[in-house]
Amino acid sequence: MPEDYFKGALTNFSQDAANGGAIRHLWNRGYSIREIMGQLDFPANYERVQNVVWEHLLNTGVICLTKPEHTMGQKVTYVKEYDKYGRTSFRRVVKAGTGEDIIYIPCNFGLVVHRDRELYERMLGCLTDRQREYVTDIPWKRMKVYHKRDKKLEGILNILKDKEFFADFFPGEET
Repeated sequence: MPEDYFKGALTNFSQDAANGGAIRHLWNRGYSIREIMGQLDFPANYERVQNVVWEHLLNTGVICLTKPEHTMGQKVTYVKEYDKYGRTSFRRVVKAGTGEDIIYIPCNFGLVVHRDRELYERMLGCLTDRQREYVTDIPWKRMKVYHKRDKKLEGILNILKDKEFFADFFPGEET
């Protein structure tokens, strides 16, 4: 058992060192999972790329597993400082209240995809190819998650807001 744990940890470390940064960078630039896989120097399977993207979305706050507190946007910067011996250090500076609200939308994609595949397919049929690809690229967990309201989600909301199944995917969201 300890060997399996070590072997898994080593595999994850080597895969992340080989292409984790590239996957995150390409996702941020708007690439789909399939497009990312075509760009990688070190091959990775679809599920591996999906998992890296999922972790990235969680770590950057695009997706939250629990309802986030209502917060005003914060700007984080780092200031370079020198001590009396000339050693360099960086101090984190947080400027609160940039005036930008961070809004999270509850999403049930993971619940619906596992409970009602037909409804999920109907929803996908309403979306553009790019939006459909975005929704299917994310490995949604079987739970309600909170997605940061951004341009991608806004486009999906605009298309689905008049559909009878809107509340199944976005519970409590008023448009």
